[in-house]
Amino acid sequence: MKSALTPNKDSVNRVEAAALGRKNRPGWSQIRRRVSGSPNIEIAGRLDEVANIFAEQGANRFRTQAYRNAANVLRRLPRSVTDIFHEHGIEGLEKIPGVGASIARSIRDILLHGRLAMLDRLRGESDAIAVLASVPGIGKTVCLAVS
Repeated sequence: MKSALTPNKDSVNRVEAAALGRKNRPGWSQIRRRVSGSPNIEIAGRLDEVANIFAEQGANRFRTQAYRNAANVLRRLPRSVTDIFHEHGIEGLEKIPGVGASIARSIRDILLHGRLAMLDRLRGESDAIAVLASVPGIGKTVCLAVS
């Protein structure tokens, strides 16, 4: 029987994580489950896809180029972005050359959720009602009436 003073596995992990400054960061298994294969190559492909859609839509060329540059850097990066994120969080991602705050958040979202909401919106794969409801002046009631 455990005594009240014996720490359990969860409390030890929380204490270790807090001591290392990882209090609110996901565990290894949460990140690894969402990104299969080589995370750098997979994420680079998604960033390239964002850049291609931006280019097709005539978006700011500097923003388009930033996504392309970040994708190229990730492909050549000798270390996994999963490891960098696990050890240093979003600050570590921002230290990667060519990766700013916005792209670092995009990488984080892919690692944590396995998808990039911005890319889904750009592809047009979002829920039609949600897209329509995002138009100013059109609420949920009108969207449901139209659909």
